[in-house]
Amino acid sequence: MNNLRMYGDPPFKVIVAHGGPGAAGGVAPLARELGKKRGVVEP
Repeated sequence: MNNLRMYGDPPFKVIVAHGGPGAAGGVAPLARELGKKRGVVEP
């Protein structure tokens, strides 16, 4: 999978998914906040 955004440190156990190709990066604020305590991947 290309263009994965990762927040926080491994292990990456949380995936934050957005609503479609036009929404890429739309959940970045949520992923960044979760990444303060967990490893997060935003596909």
